[in-house]
Amino acid sequence: MSGFIPREWIDSGRYLPLIMPKKIAPISDTASALARAVENPIGDTVPLKAMLRNCFKGGDIAILVDDYTRPNDHTRKLLPPFLELLTRGYGIPPERVKIVVCAGTHRAPTPAEMKRIMGEGLVSGVAIVVHDCQKDLARAGTLEGRPLMINRVAFGADVVIPLTDIDNHYFAGVAGGPKSFCPGICGKEIITWEHLHMFDDEGFADNVALGVLDGNPVYECKKRIVGTIIAEMTKHGRGVYCLAAITDPEGDLVYLEGGEIFAVHRAAARRLKNVWTVKLARRPEAVIAGAGTLGVNLYQAGKAIHAAYTAVTRGGLILAAVPCTEGLGDEEFRKLMALAAGAMARHTDHARAIEAARCKVIEDVRQDFKIGKQKAVDFLRILEHVGWGHLHIIQDGLTADDRKVLPFVFWGAPGEPALARLKGWVKCHAKGKEITVIDNPGYVVEIQ
Repeated sequence: MSGFIPREWIDSGRYLPLIMPKKIAPISDTASALARAVENPIGDTVPLKAMLRNCFKGGDIAILVDDYTRPNDHTRKLLPPFLELLTRGYGIPPERVKIVVCAGTHRAPTPAEMKRIMGEGLVSGVAIVVHDCQKDLARAGTLEGRPLMINRVAFGADVVIPLTDIDNHYFAGVAGGPKSFCPGICGKEIITWEHLHMFDDEGFADNVALGVLDGNPVYECKKRIVGTIIAEMTKHGRGVYCLAAITDPEGDLVYLEGGEIFAVHRAAARRLKNVWTVKLARRPEAVIAGAGTLGVNLYQAGKAIHAAYTAVTRGGLILAAVPCTEGLGDEEFRKLMALAAGAMARHTDHARAIEAARCKVIEDVRQDFKIGKQKAVDFLRILEHVGWGHLHIIQDGLTADDRKVLPFVFWGAPGEPALARLKGWVKCHAKGKEITVIDNPGYVVEIQ
């Protein structure tokens, strides 16, 4: 397995391979797929051409795209031909098209990240707007007494077109679709309120899990928020047409549909199970987790650690192999992990220490939730599952101060080749154990 799992382990069955779903034939003609998706809507809405005819009054057309924290395989493939369709096929002037990057509470993309998001060959004259959750907002209705503030450019557009990638998410259930609106282009206060629905008094609420929509309180809140926003836009004669894509683990585009945002999201979520659900013969005693592009910092790489947590047996080992070139990645996450570290330090019994930290963190979250704190709750849930000393990491970017607040066993010297560190860890810690590798945080793992 890429040179770090001994061949004899593979031959003897100690290495448990992921049982991948059957490969779906990739979409070879994206232009034809786009034409079909805009002409044959799912749900209660008209085709995009009719929506443009009814709603476009010479204002803006806003295309919502994912930010740098997503793979963006679909955006690079679909955005250039879709812009051609809008401007040349439907006659929308390029200067009336705005691409809105759904940054939520994240930082703005770097120039290199922006290039990775957009792909090559964008139509000249099309403007790019990066959402900022604390400025340039407009009121898009009210929900339960809360003003729904969203990106001003998007709210003012005649037609908004989310160009979304549907994938699994550790607390939203399934990303994409309505997530383009919330958290994508919402104000910070509404994003915070929506995120707070993931918790109950003990930690994460029931059904807050990878791939779960039914009964997921975060998704239910999101539906109310986005439904209210779209109703407000409809009141002003504006339209929303969602395009939902699925790319497989190799980055191939395998699904594309369009139409009403919730119907499209639900239909794609059902198809997603055939692409991103993997199986294991049984729960292994050790899991090595890779994060891909999410390994830029520990905050984002936590999604990979969470995927490993869903697979590993209780009391097992998790090794996260993530570069963390941008360090820990979120200040609220750092602060709450420091609070947890202080609570753990007051107990010599490890199980009691973890429980005390979890209680302290949940108390803080319930009293003063800020975006980023949910990651600390998840880390402590994972630590409680595997046990003290069973959460390991290979990384290069975490500072000495970062390491002081994190409950990891740090393996290898920063700068040492990752493959050498992986080999050393396997030899030292995984000997005699069944092991697997989850190299993509988007997988939902089912145990046979």
